[in-house]
Amino acid sequence: MTPTRTPTRLTVIPAAFAVLLALGLPAHAQTAPQTASAAPATTLPVDPVVARVDGQDIRASDLADASQSLPEEMRGMPPNVIYPMLIDQLVDRKAIVLLARKRGMENDAGVQRSLARAADQTLQTALLQKEVGPLLTDDALHARYDRDFAGKPGEAEVHARHILLTNEADAKAVIAELKAGGDFAAIAKKRSTDPGAADGGDLGFFKQADMVPEFASVAFALKPGARGEAIGLQHLSRFVDEVIVHVCNRATAREQSSYHRFHVYRADEAGGGARVESPIPERGGVENERPVPPAEHSVLVGWCDDEQQLEWMRRVGLYNFRAGLRRGSIRLEPAIADARHLLLHTYGYKAWPGLWRMKKRGPRIFTAEDLVREGYPSQPDPDVIYAVFDVEPDSFYTGWKWDYAKLPGKKAAFASAEPFAVRLVDVLSVHRL
Repeated sequence: MTPTRTPTRLTVIPAAFAVLLALGLPAHAQTAPQTASAAPATTLPVDPVVARVDGQDIRASDLADASQSLPEEMRGMPPNVIYPMLIDQLVDRKAIVLLARKRGMENDAGVQRSLARAADQTLQTALLQKEVGPLLTDDALHARYDRDFAGKPGEAEVHARHILLTNEADAKAVIAELKAGGDFAAIAKKRSTDPGAADGGDLGFFKQADMVPEFASVAFALKPGARGEAIGLQHLSRFVDEVIVHVCNRATAREQSSYHRFHVYRADEAGGGARVESPIPERGGVENERPVPPAEHSVLVGWCDDEQQLEWMRRVGLYNFRAGLRRGSIRLEPAIADARHLLLHTYGYKAWPGLWRMKKRGPRIFTAEDLVREGYPSQPDPDVIYAVFDVEPDSFYTGWKWDYAKLPGKKAAFASAEPFAVRLVDVLSVHRL
């Protein structure tokens, strides 16, 4: 049996394409101004058809639009090179779309949802370009820069390389190689056990808070070009000392928790004393898990726009924020990923009453489409991934009010809506009785 295929009629219009090449410009900027004395020129088509697929036209303006999505290095290529490739791409796309329509795929529920989201995104972009774009003038940007950044020193950063080794003998051998004039990057590639060894131990630029204190203190103390002594052994020694102290400490977790609770609500003699209206929960609602002292108990502080988002959270038991490397995204730091409770805040440095309990430790990763399937109340960005926590209201904290303006570590200005983590002891310190 020989399969048959319905032919798709393709017509390339050479004359129109020749006009396009002669222009050498995007189709919407084709004609040059003429002086009054110039001789009349041949009128060029406003938007010539360059190809036709099953009666559907592909015009010069389509090529111009497609060229804007090309990588920067390809946009400067000659039109007689780039336009034939673009025509091939547009013909393929048009043929696929025509086939999909013939098969009725535009009536599929999933396809319709995707089309609706794309339409919403296009309308949103169009509105922002029309209403916000004119406000983003050079003068406005310079004024904002002068107000928020000019004259303000940025946080210090250093650029460093390191060689990570597993024992003191190897460390001393590497130090000897370096003192003998060995190339640091070459030795790092050969000897270091760090994943960055392939880059010669290059750590790039970093702030002091980005590294463990033992390493950062050395890196920031060194002058550019200098080499520090081997570090890490003293860090291991300190860790062993802490383990010994921990083993020798006979205080139970409950005693530690009581100790921290006392310091949260300790008597204020000058103010006449503070009164504890109700006890703090010992176990945080998680079975078979040791009680965590408030000073070690991480609370995620997140943004919530309105009651509509709160209602969605109550219904589906989810809380989300942007994750990844794009602008506006948040790095999943250990304190955030390991949070046991969630405190929500909103406009005007105000917090929503109560706390939410994390039903499961750590977030899941959702796409925008995943959130839409869960009935998310607004349109998520289709190009972003989201960290999603499973949450539920903690009945113990129902109705508790918080003085968010006094919360330690809260963020301000443009960063005020970014999630961050604090200790439960910090949250309890702003509890309003």
